[in-house]
Amino acid sequence: MIVPVKKLTVITLSDNERTLLEALGRAGVVQLRSLDKNEFAGLKETSSQEIKEYESLLEKLNALRANLSPSSSQETKLESYHDRIKTSPETLREEIKEFERKISTSEEKILQTSGQLKTIIDAKSKLQILAQQKVDPSDLGDFQHIFAKAGIIETNSLPALRSAIESRTDLIIKESPFSSTETFLLVTGFMESKTSIDDLLANSGFKEFELPPQTPSEVDEASKWADQEMQRLQKELKSIEETRASLQGEFNGRVTHLEDTMQYSLHLSYAESHLLKSEMLTVLQGWVPENRIKSLNAFFEELNQRLGQSIEFSYEEPRHEEEIPTVMNNPKLFSAYETLTRQYGYPDPRESDPTIISAILWTAMFGIMFSDFGQGLIIVILGAVLAFVVKSAMGINFRRLGKLMIGLGISAMIFGLLAGEFFLTEIHPLWPGLTPGWVKYPTNVVWLIKVSIFFGIAQIVLGLFISIRNNLRNGERLEAFLGEHGIAGLVTFLGIVVVAFEFLGISVFPGVRFPRMQLGVLRSWTIAIPLAGIIAIMAKPVITGEGSTMGIGAVIETLISSLANMLSYARIAGFSIAHAAFALVVAELLQSNPIVGIGLGLIFLNVFALTLELMVVMIQALRLLYYEFSTKFFKGSGKPYVPYRIPV
Repeated sequence: MIVPVKKLTVITLSDNERTLLEALGRAGVVQLRSLDKNEFAGLKETSSQEIKEYESLLEKLNALRANLSPSSSQETKLESYHDRIKTSPETLREEIKEFERKISTSEEKILQTSGQLKTIIDAKSKLQILAQQKVDPSDLGDFQHIFAKAGIIETNSLPALRSAIESRTDLIIKESPFSSTETFLLVTGFMESKTSIDDLLANSGFKEFELPPQTPSEVDEASKWADQEMQRLQKELKSIEETRASLQGEFNGRVTHLEDTMQYSLHLSYAESHLLKSEMLTVLQGWVPENRIKSLNAFFEELNQRLGQSIEFSYEEPRHEEEIPTVMNNPKLFSAYETLTRQYGYPDPRESDPTIISAILWTAMFGIMFSDFGQGLIIVILGAVLAFVVKSAMGINFRRLGKLMIGLGISAMIFGLLAGEFFLTEIHPLWPGLTPGWVKYPTNVVWLIKVSIFFGIAQIVLGLFISIRNNLRNGERLEAFLGEHGIAGLVTFLGIVVVAFEFLGISVFPGVRFPRMQLGVLRSWTIAIPLAGIIAIMAKPVITGEGSTMGIGAVIETLISSLANMLSYARIAGFSIAHAAFALVVAELLQSNPIVGIGLGLIFLNVFALTLELMVVMIQALRLLYYEFSTKFFKGSGKPYVPYRIPV
């Protein structure tokens, strides 16, 4: 059901603005609306630029949180509601910038020190090799006429290198085995040939030892120096990491406060953007559900006592052209089924809420198509586990899904008893006249198809009646009388049903039978019923000035959709027959081979029915609900009711 809303107007002194906005945010029942400046001459709007600034600051804060990964156990407690104040974006921005600067500085120091430590560790390993080869760091480098360098080369690359330098007199290479696959080289050459020698060595895969510039000249002294540098850098790195940990602790102690302050300031800025102000007065408007007005009145009375009766407020009915929010409030039994309605769209406040009707029709269609008491019981149990035990996981709200499954399971149990199905085994049906194995008899199958079609006709007629009611409530009388979903559409559809029944000669129920007229129906007076509706539908576009072409299109669409929608409900019988056929298969398998019957029949087919068939039947029931039924009256053009709240 849709709760009517009233338009609230509040006028107070500008000095009370913050108190009023905080109080309304704490109450959480008013959806703010922008005011029309023409209605309140002399009042001005408040800039809403701060909203974007606070949103940007929240994004930066979340980025810092992700960078530092604070522990939730270190979060501080929120200060009380009355202790919080709106903080300017500039103040918050400076505090975030300071955290960003400190974090950036510590990360740069960590990277720099880690790089230096890696260089010293690498130099230490090279110095150990030089010590083994009795080569000092001072022996390496560029001198006045010659250069010397040391390094490692793959042993299997030596033959090619020897061949390349065989004829060269400007190069001396000293080889020393280093490992089973590598060889140490000490290379000496003239400075004039350094470039060509470097290219030659690089092509051979020579890995030159490069030492830090401050490395001492003697290898033993250099090794001691490397050890001291490693210790110093490790201590320095530990100190920097401790500083960063301290910074993380400082951030953890402030992040909750900062986020709370930003959220609080953001909500206040949002509310201020809906105000009109002068030097003395502040005016605010919003939407309030009628069922919350009594509590809101008491709230304003208490607030007026605090502020010396300086707040004036009033309620009025919204004008027809105003866009008002939709407040859905269905009985607790049907509240979970509001999900079905919202998936299709929010109802307009001036149209009917289809939640209760949709819940009944969807569960009934599911039960007819999936009629099995045992499997329905399993669905109920699974639904109860999801709704009351699991509740939510991986961001999915299983509570609502579980409640929907409970309703579907109960429907399957009821129709399972009527049809005589229990885990795909035949029991005695409770429906009068039915016997176990009823699906084997053609008369029962035809009867079920007819019931499904009649059920569909009733749904379509109900949908058209709701459409007529909605149009009349909205003052759209022409649409209500001559529209394809109005009285003209209803007459056309009922006329098509009557003509189709007479063409086939169908008995609706005992005592009511249509004669079988075949093409003779075209000469019957009943043909005038759909023709009258067609003429009315064609007349509407002519009256509204849309032209006869639009009328022809509307008639064609009405004729096709009427027949297609009516016959589409035959799928209810089809899935019900298919499910009953599984029970026949199980019975035949058990009779011919009990082992195969239990394994392939009772186990596999029941698992199949509770997985794939369950999903298919749910989807088909939704398809009939959304397309064949809801399209007759439901536009889904409403906007949800979102009350203004300040986090407390």
